[in-house]
Amino acid sequence: MMAIRKERNPSTWSVVEAKARLDDVIGESDTSGPQKLVRNTDELAVVVPPDDWGRDQRRKGTLAEFFHNSPLRGSGIILERHPDTIGDPRDIDF
Repeated sequence: MMAIRKERNPSTWSVVEAKARLDDVIGESDTSGPQKLVRNTDELAVVVPPDDWGRDQRRKGTLAEFFHNSPLRGSGIILERHPDTIGDPRDIDF
C-alpha cells in the first residue's frame, strides 16, 4: 500500500526519504512518471520506468543525418587538419 505524500511536488523525493521508501519511488515512477531525487534542492537523480529509459536511449538517425542537419552545414566554415609535426604517430621506436 502506497502512503499519501504531503509534499508540494509529489514527484520529488529527498534522498533520505527515497532510500527509506524505494519501493514507493519505483512504483510512483511506473504510474506517475519520472521521480526526482534531491538533496538540499540539488537534483541528484531521476528514477524512470524502463520503457521511458529505452525510448530516450534509442538512436535518432544516422551519423550522416546528424551532419546533414548540422547548423554549420552551408555556413562556409573551412576546417583544415594541421600536418603532424612529430612524424607518423604509428612509428614507434623500440
